Amino acid sequence: MSIVIFHGTRANPQSNWFPWLAWQLPDVIVPELPTPRGQSLESWFAAAPKLDDVVIGHSCGATFVLHLLESQKVNKAILVAPVMGAIGLPEYDELNREFYGHPFDWGAIKRNAGQIIIIHGDDDPYVPIGHAEKLHQAIGGELVVIPKGGHLNSEASFTRFPQIMDYLQNG
Repeated sequence: MSIVIFHGTRANPQSNWFPWLAWQLPDVIVPELPTPRGQSLESWFAAAPKLDDVVIGHSCGATFVLHLLESQKVNKAILVAPVMGAIGLPEYDELNREFYGHPFDWGAIKRNAGQIIIIHGDDDPYVPIGHAEKLHQAIGGELVVIPKGGHLNSEASFTRFPQIMDYLQNG
């Protein structure tokens, strides 16, 4: 199983639970995305490898995955704390606007995503849970809410993410 993980704004391949997952499983790729300096759809497309079996996106990385799924097919898409609009933090809204500020081809995304799992913390201090609910309404799949999960990042003590391993191994 080949897995590509896309991190969000102000993260990197060595942050959050990404290194832990890469240590747990073979064939995990976490590309270095230009952020915050140089962050744009164009620069992220240039840095993105071709998708294969599984794609995972966290925060703005989940929103970027939606763009990829408009034209690439995978067996499973896991979207963690997806940003689907402004979050009320001007610095992040400015950086992320290009990623959510156009209409998505929901039909193509649903056809190309395979199994869809959307995961969100019930108390995310950055991205309101309504973003995950909006995405779930648009593309379906399974919506998983993690109690006291925060933004599901290292700030919320997510340097390991056993739940995501369950979804990778058991569906």
